[in-house]
Amino acid sequence: MKLVKRFFPVLDIGLAALAGVIWYVRPQIGWLPVGLLILAALLRWLVYGSLTRATRFDLPIFLFLGTAFLAAGIAYNQGIEWSQHLSPLEWAWGKFFYVIGAVGLYYAAANLRTLDQVWGLIRFYALFGTLFAIYFVLTNDWSARGSKFDLLTQFGMWFSAFRPDVPGHRVHPNLAGGLLAFVLPFSVPMLAEARARRQVGMVALWSIAALGMLFGWIMSSSRGAWLALVVVGSGWYVAHLIADRTPARRVIRWALPLLLIGASAALLLVSSDELSGTVWQIADTGVVVNRGQVLTDSLSLARDYFFTGGGLGAFPMLFSTYCLLIPVYFIGHSHNLFLDILIEQGIIGLLSYLWLLGAFFWTTATALRHSDARRSLPAESAARLRWVLEAATASMLVMVVHGIVDDNPYATRALLLIFIPCGMIAALKSRLPRLNLRPLVSIAPLAIAVVALGLIWQRDAVIGAWYANLGAVAQARAELAQYKFPERLPENVRKNCQLSSANCPLGEAERYFQQALAFDSGNVTANQRLAAIALAQGEYEAARSFLQVAYARDTANGATLKLLEQARAPKGSSQ
Repeated sequence: MKLVKRFFPVLDIGLAALAGVIWYVRPQIGWLPVGLLILAALLRWLVYGSLTRATRFDLPIFLFLGTAFLAAGIAYNQGIEWSQHLSPLEWAWGKFFYVIGAVGLYYAAANLRTLDQVWGLIRFYALFGTLFAIYFVLTNDWSARGSKFDLLTQFGMWFSAFRPDVPGHRVHPNLAGGLLAFVLPFSVPMLAEARARRQVGMVALWSIAALGMLFGWIMSSSRGAWLALVVVGSGWYVAHLIADRTPARRVIRWALPLLLIGASAALLLVSSDELSGTVWQIADTGVVVNRGQVLTDSLSLARDYFFTGGGLGAFPMLFSTYCLLIPVYFIGHSHNLFLDILIEQGIIGLLSYLWLLGAFFWTTATALRHSDARRSLPAESAARLRWVLEAATASMLVMVVHGIVDDNPYATRALLLIFIPCGMIAALKSRLPRLNLRPLVSIAPLAIAVVALGLIWQRDAVIGAWYANLGAVAQARAELAQYKFPERLPENVRKNCQLSSANCPLGEAERYFQQALAFDSGNVTANQRLAAIALAQGEYEAARSFLQVAYARDTANGATLKLLEQARAPKGSSQ
């Protein structure tokens, strides 16, 4: 039995990884890989006596999973044909399967029983990053996709002349850069231990592995991934200098150059045009757009779907249809991790993720603060424990920093890896100090009271926003569920729908919008959406009436301004 327990983690991780690989390659296979995760849980029950161990991250992860399930259920993009678009994550259930895969990998990692097993997972994870970097460099088509930096493009094309023609899936450079930035911190513990043991061969091996990931990370030209890793890596190094009680002069001598390098890197990431006033520019499917405007419009979309979310993978067409007012795919995500979760899974989904982040960083910070006090551990085990805590924390910080300027963790196939650092820390349960929850317990009643008072004070506005949210979901399902360009566009649905008819697909949405206005006549979402329907049916006076109210509430709203332009009656109109 001891032999089984020793080698079972390999099988457990392997089953979860296999399920993730299947969904990565072909999410259209549906629920079948869930069987692998169920098999892993049953085997855990046979080996350990339970389906899984309880962890301190269970509640936020299951809440996140639950909101993802609800978001997939209300989304307009439930048909499997959506998986054939630019990304399979545009299919609501396809993205949900990725979330299940991420949760499966979390519990496979969390059920590791010893520090040595966690160390083995880190070793495998770092090697995976190296192999992924090699695969990306060998398969990327530098001439087709180009690069934001000519020098890297030219080098990639020169390198392509010497590499073999490797068939297979082409990884998008932004996905590659982000994923490598998440994984790279885990090569540091391997290098540190090899150096401490003076194992020249292992130092060479892990140096090559880290350099391979760095090469792929640089060649990806992902500015967000560059920025995140440079910021976190610099902070990690300076923290080590301080923790090692390095003299202040030496800390300053190293910290100042790092700050200068970081500032220079940040300037390199921004072009002169962007500095001159057009903010950051992002390129997505060959289209250059203003990042600041994308974030502003995404915030208005988040308002529309604040309570329930608009559905998993729903951002692209929601953004195009209801913010830009164009019936075609324009951009895949808001380039902000937190905004994307809010738009797709609603406020509870976002709060569950923030809860997870808070619990994770609180756990690792507390454990690192008390790590020196754990003198009962052998020196090598104590060093490994600290390196696991540091590497996992660095990886999560990279995700968060990268998520502020781009959204690799949630909007790409890297979603499968989003919970792995949390799983590694959860596996160290027996070696982690207990958290002091007294400050949280003392603050919670006050926070609840403030929220409750706010809801009571703004009761009508909140109820109006709820009905407007329901109407926005119903409208998207009516207009986009059968979307096909150019045969069936949202505009066609609006034109051909008589709201007074019982068979009108927009009837449910219209009723919700009217209920929203009954509680809050200035609700922007309801007025905007009703104005768009009125415009499609040629009712310009009604449209202008709705839009004037929406404009009075939010004078800078881009969709309202565009609709006001359209609401000007055409020449020769009697209206």
